[in-house]
Amino acid sequence: SFDDVKQSLHRDQQARGLESKQLLDELHRHQRMRSYEFEAQMGKETVMNVEALGARCSLDLMRKQRDEEGVRALRFEVRARRRLLALQDEIQTREWLMDDEQENL
Repeated sequence: SFDDVKQSLHRDQQARGLESKQLLDELHRHQRMRSYEFEAQMGKETVMNVEALGARCSLDLMRKQRDEEGVRALRFEVRARRRLLALQDEIQTREWLMDDEQENL
């Protein structure tokens, strides 16, 4: 009968509507999952970038400290060399004075 066909069509419409809603819900769930995955990946990349920056800063600091130690060592070496030259000059001057005294005798 017409009412049976009408009810059958109505049930089919409801079934298709429910199926459409389920498919749309599934699509939204997949989109949210992709969004969460994207955000998680961006978070990981941000952490990796911060770690890389930290490593670079650490290396820069170590290089700076090494360079400063090299400068300190060079300054120490220059001071030691100057002291040695001053002592050598003093010894030479004393030898000359002793030679002069020997000649004057």
